[in-house]
Amino acid sequence: MVALKSIQNTHKFIASEVDPILREMELELVEDREIEKAFREAQRAENLITFRKEIKSRPKTEWIMSKKDKEKVKKSSKKELKTLKE
Repeated sequence: MVALKSIQNTHKFIASEVDPILREMELELVEDREIEKAFREAQRAENLITFRKEIKSRPKTEWIMSKKDKEKVKKSSKKELKTLKE
């Protein structure tokens, strides 16, 4: 069994020495993530400007199924699932 005094000393050490260091590290990680996100957004904006002509020259995306068709498939799939469960 561990002595109560030892546990209290360890707790004090962690609370006074280790906890502030961990909090500082956590703040640094948050800042790093924000910087990386800002960099990615800047890179994306730069690419949109640089390749603007190429992006606009691409053909418009054509969907294989319309929304109505997707709903029909969804409803029929649900019906099939119900019949399989029964």
